[in-house]
Amino acid sequence: MSGVRVVNTVSLESYVAGVVPREAPASWPAAALQAQAVAARSYALAHRTPALDFDLYSDERSQVYGG
Repeated sequence: MSGVRVVNTVSLESYVAGVVPREAPASWPAAALQAQAVAARSYALAHRTPALDFDLYSDERSQVYGG
């Protein structure tokens, strides 16, 4: 493979903060947003891939992460 690969290394909580607003509208009830945060954390932890340079994609292949 040629080219450049950029990997954004962030903490789990920063990742969740970057996912929830893209996966759930702010107009949802607080409990639904909290549930989305739990789901985002669980997904991220379940899809760790130590053998690769990165764990998750920032688009629909994983969870939409906006940084």
